[in-house]
Amino acid sequence: MKRRNRSIFCCTVPASKISEQGIEYYIKASDGRNESFFPAAAPDQVLTCIQTKTDKNAATEAPELRAEGTIIIWKPCGKAFWYKIYRGESANFKADGASFVTYVYKDTLSFEDNALDFNAMPIEGDYYYRVTSVDFNDNESRMSNSVKVTR
Repeated sequence: MKRRNRSIFCCTVPASKISEQGIEYYIKASDGRNESFFPAAAPDQVLTCIQTKTDKNAATEAPELRAEGTIIIWKPCGKAFWYKIYRGESANFKADGASFVTYVYKDTLSFEDNALDFNAMPIEGDYYYRVTSVDFNDNESRMSNSVKVTR
């Protein structure tokens, strides 16, 4: 099965960091096993080496979910930089790469699925959702409660 995922990418760049020449960037995407870059030559370019310090003790809070019809809603979590959204067929499904739907920026506090499963077939029946919050240093929270959505 070839899994496809549509996502929205965003970042915050302070205006003071943008020169007259603009900014250079690259995108790295991974499904946990495979990595891909855009532009493809990015890993071979000298300027792609980035050093970051992370505080592994700085885990974010898990969101508290509720469902209103087919929309899942949560309140903001303190250190969240984005939220990862997972979907499964049972309340205690395993949230991993196979159940990952998408992620949304920290200002997004609700989500309505596009009503297609991972094979692009229409979703019907009961589905469950869980969300994690992820901080700027990629520390992921524990899983949220699961909520049921019926289509």
